[in-house]
Amino acid sequence: MDETLKSETIPEKPAPKAEKKEKQPVVWGKRDTIALIFGAALSILWFQVYGFAAMLEGGPGLGVTLFQVLFLIGGSLCVKKGSPLTFSVKILLGASLLLALTCVLHSTYWLNLINAVISIALGLMGLMIWSGRTRAVWDSFSAVTESFVLTLSGMFAHYFRPFSALTNRKPMGKKARGRFLGVVCGILAAGAMLIIVVPLLSSADEVFADMTLGVMIKVKDFFDDMFSGQSLAWIYKTLRFLLLALPLYSLLKSLGDGHRQPGEPMFRWFPRMEQAVIPAVVFLAALNVVYAVFVFIQFTYLFGNVEIAVMSGGFAEYARSGFFQLVKVSALNLGVLLLAARILPTLKEGGRLPRYLAIVLIVFTAVILASALYRMCLYVSVYSLSVKRFLTLWAMALIAVSLIATGVKLIRDDFPLYTTLFAAVLVFWIGLSAMNFEARVANYNVDAYLEGKVETIDIAYLARSLSDSAVPALLDLEQARGREGIDWDHYDSLVAEVTDMLAYRTPTWRSWTISTARACELMGVDRDA
Repeated sequence: MDETLKSETIPEKPAPKAEKKEKQPVVWGKRDTIALIFGAALSILWFQVYGFAAMLEGGPGLGVTLFQVLFLIGGSLCVKKGSPLTFSVKILLGASLLLALTCVLHSTYWLNLINAVISIALGLMGLMIWSGRTRAVWDSFSAVTESFVLTLSGMFAHYFRPFSALTNRKPMGKKARGRFLGVVCGILAAGAMLIIVVPLLSSADEVFADMTLGVMIKVKDFFDDMFSGQSLAWIYKTLRFLLLALPLYSLLKSLGDGHRQPGEPMFRWFPRMEQAVIPAVVFLAALNVVYAVFVFIQFTYLFGNVEIAVMSGGFAEYARSGFFQLVKVSALNLGVLLLAARILPTLKEGGRLPRYLAIVLIVFTAVILASALYRMCLYVSVYSLSVKRFLTLWAMALIAVSLIATGVKLIRDDFPLYTTLFAAVLVFWIGLSAMNFEARVANYNVDAYLEGKVETIDIAYLARSLSDSAVPALLDLEQARGREGIDWDHYDSLVAEVTDMLAYRTPTWRSWTISTARACELMGVDRDA
């Protein structure tokens, strides 16, 4: 018998499994101390600045600026030494700091709150890129989404690290951290859903509404009884520390984690699709037909000053109507064009026809914008300026710049559209925040009245609807005292009302702004008395 048949195949021995490295106890380092100190300080400052009492004192001001500056300093100290400070990082951190500083320029409540959120978002994005945890670029939407996801995960990545260091225990494993994060996400998602569902169910059933109200009252009474005594105040402070200070510490600590290798982004949004050519051609062609008719009417009747019977109220009323609707249409068209520039194949890949139709749509949208601008200018010349009209003009300028950038992208596929739009929106928003537009609106209206361009002026709007920034313009009306178009008795009562309002506000460092300080000086209000 052949010896080869007698031989048996010897099975290979399985490769030995790699031994799991035993986790070492937590070693507390210098960066941990810095992150914990800044996390605790930011937690205390957060409740001081954004607490309910602080919001009633006059709104966000200097406190917001201090919080953002402290956050940027803490984040910069927690980034590993040697991390490259790229141009993108400088731009993002600089923009975050500028928006934080605008909060002390004026006392526009809603704008300062928005800038507080945007400043933190830009700062986090810059810190994530600086630390290497996300892509080292800012010219893609993926960098924004990655920063958001890494921020949420970073708030709980090292949440229990201080306790492990105190007890000299091993750090929490990946699975345990995942379970904990899953529980937290589930609670947050359920809470957000119940905020919507419970009121709907309460409005649908009176018994359920009474039961829900009773439970809420009992919970409120329980916490009021628990935290009403001074001896139990430390319990509330401890819970507040755990709920905010430790996530902030964990977030700052995560900035020193390992760098992520450059490559594909976490998320890819709207890839190019050849299947989108035919639907895009039909869709854009239909829009262009409708807009062509509208543009023809604008050139014939609006820009040509033609008076026809169908115009309700005559040409003047026709020309001063519809500008808000036209701005909304322009914004919708811009969204369509941005999507088309992203998903349509390039000119060389067969996307020539839909891209040309998109360019025609840009031309029609530009005419619609011009029509809205013409109508707005006529409206302002008669009824003066307001914050809503000013913001509409600002939005028109931003849409116009975006349309130009999108048009270039449709012709040249290598054009950095996202970077251009990001920079344009950033510059426009910082400019809007820094210019104190409420003061500009008030000055325009007062100057127009004093120069005789308008016959009347809404002094109640200046005194009640605008912030303290309008006080200098309101006082400038004194030089026109006695002129027709103003109820001067009402003017005097409004000035007294503004003076009382300024004196009533509690003078604290959290709500201090330059415009409020100047208004108090002009009105002769001593807030330190």
